Amino acid sequence: MDPKRGTGPNKQSPASKPGTLPESDPIFKVVGARVRITTTLPNHTLEATLFAACSVTNLLALREGPPPSGPASPPSTFHVVPLSQVAGWKILSPPPQEAEPELPRLGMEAFRAREEKAVREAQRKEANRGRGVSAEAQEVFDHFEKTLPTRWDGPNIIVNDSIRVEPPYTVESLRVPKNKQGQMMQIKKVLEGFWTKKKSQQGQAGGRTVPATPVPPRKGG
Repeated sequence: MDPKRGTGPNKQSPASKPGTLPESDPIFKVVGARVRITTTLPNHTLEATLFAACSVTNLLALREGPPPSGPASPPSTFHVVPLSQVAGWKILSPPPQEAEPELPRLGMEAFRAREEKAVREAQRKEANRGRGVSAEAQEVFDHFEKTLPTRWDGPNIIVNDSIRVEPPYTVESLRVPKNKQGQMMQIKKVLEGFWTKKKSQQGQAGGRTVPATPVPPRKGG
């Protein structure tokens, strides 16, 4: 092992240049090992078995779960990671003595489509994560995002690209433009539904009381 590379069970191995690794790189010699791959996506790592490493296509194939032991074994989950997105890697446990089965012949288009889908999903999750907001604020955001176009604007949640939900994210915190008043009832109903469910869950768990939506006084006394 080249000491300048600094690779081994407890050391990180960065890619030599974007998108490629030399065929002499140790990662091509540890197929079957359990590894931790750090990608170039923010705060994104994968821990899985290195199923295959190809210096021609510049792709790594990672398998989650135990190796199949027979026809009744549950299907494995595979991840395909381009070397261009590998920031570093570390061996968690060495490969077994017996050789891993050969990588099945799969179309490269299917590989790339799956990889692109995984990247898009990771980017979507990262974009939907609030910066400097509470866990409760993130829950409100996720509740809206299930059914409506939703994005962050600092600590504020923007729904339908026009309606602003400001801290503490109650119905009183809604800011609706005059030309969007028709959407008010829909947004209000979604927000009230979140707090009703939240209050019920915390009541069952003996948690703290959440902000309640005040009921307006009835007309006529």
